[in-house]
Amino acid sequence: MDDLANIQTTSWQEMLIMSLMGAYLVLTGGMIAGKAGRAPFWGLLLLLPMIQIVAIWILAFIPWPRTDRKKD
Repeated sequence: MDDLANIQTTSWQEMLIMSLMGAYLVLTGGMIAGKAGRAPFWGLLLLLPMIQIVAIWILAFIPWPRTDRKKD
C-alpha cells in the first residue's frame, strides 16, 4: 500500500504546459504540411511517437508543388 502513496500526480500547470507544447507541435506541423501542398491534418501525425518519424521522412522527400515548380 505504501507504493501507492509515492505516486506523483501531475499538476494542472504541467498539463497546461504539455498541452500548449502539443498544440504548437501540431500547428507548426500543419503549416509546414500546407506549404508542402498537403493537408494540414498531417500535423496530427506528429502526436504519435513512431509515426512522426515516418511522417517527417515522407514530407522531406515528396515533391513540394510550391517550391518544385518548373520555371518556364
